Amino acid sequence: MFGWIFCYVFYTGMFHPKENGLYLTATSWYDMPYHLALADSFLYGRNFPPLYPVFPSELLRYPFLPDFYAGMLMKLGLGTWPTFAITSFVAAMILVAAVYQFGRRLTDSNLAAFFSTLLF
Repeated sequence: MFGWIFCYVFYTGMFHPKENGLYLTATSWYDMPYHLALADSFLYGRNFPPLYPVFPSELLRYPFLPDFYAGMLMKLGLGTWPTFAITSFVAAMILVAAVYQFGRRLTDSNLAAFFSTLLF
């Protein structure tokens, strides 16, 4: 159930090409350009050790592994939208599974774990 919801949100909300650029919805307009800059820095910049692309003299103090994976997928030939849709979907499903398992271990009930995941 959560997978279908995430597919819809990621399909409608990320990197829609228009005649004058890529567009994002209100749910991702402030976050995805930063992640695109990080992925592009790994793709084109030979960014190791990781540098902060906004302030190039600073080291990156942000968890960069999903953006590194996105840079790898872009290097393999995927476009911007499929790259970020795949990495976002995988991360979202891992988060749902972790919240569900936490709820199940905390309450020892599958139903309570489902509703705790739904509320989260």
